[in-house]
Formats: sequence, structure tokens, C-alpha cells
Amino acid sequence: MGIELEGDAFAETLRNSILSSLDSLLFIEVLSVNLFGQH
Repeated sequence: MGIELEGDAFAETLRNSILSSLDSLLFIEVLSVNLFGQH
């Protein structure tokens, strides 16, 4: 049971890190598009 809990926690942490990375990439992409769009 402890292994399952650790696996779930690891999966949740991995999923959160992936989501935060995607959010960062989206933010950078939108920011760069806005910057290049102004010039």
C-alpha cells in the first residue's frame, strides 16, 4: 500500500511539473508573440 501511495504521489508531482512546464512554455510563447507583434 505504501508503494501505491508513493507511486500516486510521484505521478501527481510529475503531472504537476509537466503542467507547470507547459504553462511556462505557453506564457513565453504568448509573450514573445506579443513582443514581436508590436515591432
